[in-house]
Amino acid sequence: FFFQAEDGIRDAQESRGLGDVYKRQGINAEYMGTATCLRGLTLIRSNRQRVVSLAKVAKDHDEKLKQHEIRFLVRRAHAYVQLGQAYSAKSDLEEALKLDPSNNEIKADIDGLKQALG
Repeated sequence: FFFQAEDGIRDAQESRGLGDVYKRQGINAEYMGTATCLRGLTLIRSNRQRVVSLAKVAKDHDEKLKQHEIRFLVRRAHAYVQLGQAYSAKSDLEEALKLDPSNNEIKADIDGLKQALG
């Protein structure tokens, strides 16, 4: 892999830019530059598609993990109620509600705990 002085990796005296390499090999630098750019664009576009696909998979996976976490918090809250630890149960339910603010079942459970606590 060759770096040019403009890359800031090598000094101007040590630079072995691709233009010099192409000249030594007798290759047309403009053609090679165009071909390299085309290959680079193809590579970038295919990698972008992979990133978009991975982002979609990660988003779906994140949503599933979030639902599992909510379910776990609600189950643990119910276990705390059975153990008589209403404040811990309320804390778990409030945390679950932060993850899913539109969940009416969690809201009802919190209201029931508030009434039980007085």
